[in-house]
Order: sequence, then structure tokens, then C-alpha cells
Amino acid sequence: MKSRMSVVQYRRRFPDRPEPIGMEYQGKWIAWNQTGRRIVAAADHLDDLRQIVSESKTVDPIFQKVPQSMFLGGAWSRF
Repeated sequence: MKSRMSVVQYRRRFPDRPEPIGMEYQGKWIAWNQTGRRIVAAADHLDDLRQIVSESKTVDPIFQKVPQSMFLGGAWSRF
């Protein structure tokens, strides 16, 4: 049986967690706001992301590299 959770259901079930990272961010660098709950910028290279974040005046961003492969139900998968 396949079960999927909508973003609304996810927010209700896990109110303290950030939203799931969308597939459009695979392989990119992302910057979260200082609470780690919202993505404020994304770029292919860390230096580019640092420049974008600096220009946006985001306070204390959290940088993360999103893997190219995503973990799905017990197996690694490349999209």
C-alpha cells in the first residue's frame, strides 16, 4: 500500500520541522533562514550562494548541500 503525505498534513504532523526539500534543489547548495525552517536562496555553487545571501541581508543563514541522490523507502535512487 502506497501512502503519501501532503505538505499540509506534514505541517500538522511535524510542526517543528522544516518543509521537505523539493526535487528542484537536488545537487544544489541551499541557504536556510536562521531558524532552519525556510529556504531563502539556492545556487549551484557555494560561492554564488554566499553572494546571493549577502546581498539579501539574511541574518545567520544555514548552508546545506542537497545530495544529487535522494533516499526513498529503503533504497538510494537517482532521479
